[in-house]
Amino acid sequence: MWLKAVPLKVNIFIWRLFLNRLSTKDNLLRRGVIDATQLPCATLCGESEDHIHLFFRCDVYGQLWPLVMKWLGFEEALIGDTISHAHQFRDLGGFSKNSRCAFITIWTSVLFIIWKDRNKRIFHNKFDTLETLTEKVNIGGSSRTTFCLILITLFGGIIHFLVSKPLCNCLFYAFLAICD
Repeated sequence: MWLKAVPLKVNIFIWRLFLNRLSTKDNLLRRGVIDATQLPCATLCGESEDHIHLFFRCDVYGQLWPLVMKWLGFEEALIGDTISHAHQFRDLGGFSKNSRCAFITIWTSVLFIIWKDRNKRIFHNKFDTLETLTEKVNIGGSSRTTFCLILITLFGGIIHFLVSKPLCNCLFYAFLAICD
């Protein structure tokens, strides 16, 4: 599931996520790096941190997915493990290879933004608000390059999608302004 439209470090992050090799607290406990008292999620939601909880079920980070779905113009709820979640999100893009790639790129961006914020909580005792995290997703993880690559991927086959979704229309004009 390597994506040309995202940086190599993000691809490696996703690969490690699918293998359950990220340094989540449950994996650190298994490796003997932390003890059981350090297992609670960095968001202080009261649950133990594993990759499923952190990225999809956490009371804090789990709220990001409905906001992203709303931004994309969808109402569906995504459920399941990492693979199920990835397939459900990818399939929102329809059958076009380019649109599926764009949706996976957005999905990947959301996960990486969550991971970066989680690490900011742990190592710097700081965090972004849910609104700021959503804004980072909306503009491609605050990277102009990622933002442009997502939109270039979208233009490969789903212009009709852009026209039918008001927010994507805004992104189209923002893309033209940024990439001029």
